[in-house]
Amino acid sequence: MLSLFKNLFGFGKKRKDEMKITVMLIGLDNAGKSTFLAALKGHVDFKPMPTVGFNRETLKHQHYEITYFDVGGGVNIRSIWPNYFPSIHGAIFVVDSADEKRLEEAQKCLEESIKHPYFKGKPLLVLANKKDLPNSLDPSEISERLKLHELAQYVSSFNILPSISKRELTKNKLDDHIVKGLDWLSTEIEKNIEELSKRIEKEEKEFEDEEKRIAEEKWERVRKMREERLRQQEEEELKKKEQESKE
Repeated sequence: MLSLFKNLFGFGKKRKDEMKITVMLIGLDNAGKSTFLAALKGHVDFKPMPTVGFNRETLKHQHYEITYFDVGGGVNIRSIWPNYFPSIHGAIFVVDSADEKRLEEAQKCLEESIKHPYFKGKPLLVLANKKDLPNSLDPSEISERLKLHELAQYVSSFNILPSISKRELTKNKLDDHIVKGLDWLSTEIEKNIEELSKRIEKEEKEFEDEEKRIAEEKWERVRKMREERLRQQEEEELKKKEQESKE
């Protein structure tokens, strides 16, 4: 009777443990990364502004607690992308499928990213965004232009889907393809969560140690430069005093 009562009312059932994962949003400026994140948060009339630096959002998806790293895609800020690679389980590359002129630039950014030692071997979801625009290319063409099948060797797995990030264009619902993409990426990460988590722990320490080493070397160079300037000043003062004493 007790077991029947539990089954009827859901008591005693085990809930799947919430899994914490970290995903990075990358892509060129104006691809729709921040709009994608706003859609996940339920924002409808979101007015995007260029991301300057780094934003972090933690949101739930099924039994996953996903922390998203949203990093600016402008030319002058892409150099900081690798700083976040050690901490991620996977990534979402957002590409403007209607901006054909920038696809070559997008391809180069993607290739450079996934070949990075701290990115290689992690799952990648590609969103061919802005599929609502009449001149947008379909995922198969985007895949070809980004050379995804050639780059597949550098990631554990990849998937490409069309997407619409703006909720006002999808009746205030999250685009089904985005949901499908998040399902896929989360599952791919969960398959290798133990290995990926160990790797994150190891690579974060490596990155931290390297940053510390670089900072110490920089400080040492500054210290030596200061000492050299002081030495030169002392020599000049000594010469000046010697000159004055002769006069």
